Amino acid sequence: APKDGEQVLAVQVSRGKSLATVGCLSLDTAYQRVAIGMTNGLVAIRCTVTGQEVRELHAPTRATVAFSPSGRHLVSICGIDGLSVYVYDEHLELACTVLAHGAKARQVQWRPGSDLEFTVASAGSSLSVWKIEDTGLVRSHLVEKLGKTTSVAWHPTRPIIAAACSKSKSVEIVPATAGTRGAKQQSIPLSEEPWRVDYRPQGGLLLVGTSMFVAVYDASLTKVLELCQGCVSPSTKTLGMVQFTPDGDYIALFSPFAKVQKLQHFHVEQSMNSPTQLVSRRGEQVTVHTGVVAMEQSVTDLAAMAFSSDLKHMCLARGAGQVGLYSTLTSKVEYWICCGQAHLHPPACPHF
Repeated sequence: APKDGEQVLAVQVSRGKSLATVGCLSLDTAYQRVAIGMTNGLVAIRCTVTGQEVRELHAPTRATVAFSPSGRHLVSICGIDGLSVYVYDEHLELACTVLAHGAKARQVQWRPGSDLEFTVASAGSSLSVWKIEDTGLVRSHLVEKLGKTTSVAWHPTRPIIAAACSKSKSVEIVPATAGTRGAKQQSIPLSEEPWRVDYRPQGGLLLVGTSMFVAVYDASLTKVLELCQGCVSPSTKTLGMVQFTPDGDYIALFSPFAKVQKLQHFHVEQSMNSPTQLVSRRGEQVTVHTGVVAMEQSVTDLAAMAFSSDLKHMCLARGAGQVGLYSTLTSKVEYWICCGQAHLHPPACPHF
C-alpha cells in the first residue's frame, strides 16, 4: 500500500513537441479517469491506474472540463468568439454541442446529484444554467449584467448558486430555480476580488478565496473563519487554489505567497475555534484565525487540484503538463482544546 502523501502515478501531457500548461482537472466518481484541460485546447483523458491515454479531445482554445456527479457526462467549454460547449457521454462520444454568446470560461460546476444541469463561471456578463435535454442543450439566463464571474458554486441542498464577481468585488447568491429570474439575491461585499467560491458538501458553509485571504461564511452569511493566506497570485489570475474536501472536514489551500509552498488541509471546525490575531493588510489591522493544519503536502507551482470522492487520492497538476496522483495524507497535527479553542501548543490556562 502506498504511504501517506506518496505519489502513485505521474504523467506528462503534451501536444506534439510543445508542452502546455494545465488549466483544470476533474476526476470521475469511480476514480478510473482524470480529465486534464490544457491551455492550448487539448483535453487529455488518462487512466488513473496506468496513466495511459483513454481519449484525446480538442477545443479551439483553453478548455475548462468537468465530469458530472456520476460520470455520465463530461462537459468541455472554451471561449473564442463566444462559448463553445461540448458535452460527451460516458463513452466520451460527442453527445451535443452549441456555440453561444459569452466569453472565456473559467469554471464548470454541475448541480449536485444531477448529470443534466451545470453552470459556468465566465468573462461574460450573465449567469446561466445549462440543461441537457433530448433535443440538445438548453440555456436559461438567471441574472443579466452580473459582470465577469471567476468562480461559481451550487448549494448542495438549496436551489441557489454563489457567484464570485470580480468587477463588483462581491459574492452574489442567486436563485437557481426556473421561474425565479429577477428574484432578490443576496450579496457579500469584499475588499478584494474573489477568485474562488465553494459550498461545503453538507451545506451551511460557504468558502470564499481571494489573493489576500480565505474566509468562510455560515448560512446567514456571517463570517465565521478568516485565514490570512491568499489562494491565487494577482499576476496569474487563475481559479483560486482553495476548496472544501469531498468529506467537508477540511479546507484544502495552496498559497503561492508562502516561503515554503505546500498544499495544506485546514480542519474546518478546529480552525473556526482556533486563536485569533491582528495582522496588517493594506495598512489596516484585521483580525484573522491562526487555523489548525491537519495535513500538508509539499508542492510547488500548483496549477490545479482535484480529489477522489472517497478522499483516498488527490490529483495535482504543476508546471508544463505535469500531473501527479497521490495517496491522500492521513497524518494529523496534534492539537489541544481548551476554553472552546484549538491550540497548536499546550495552552497556558491554569485549569488545563
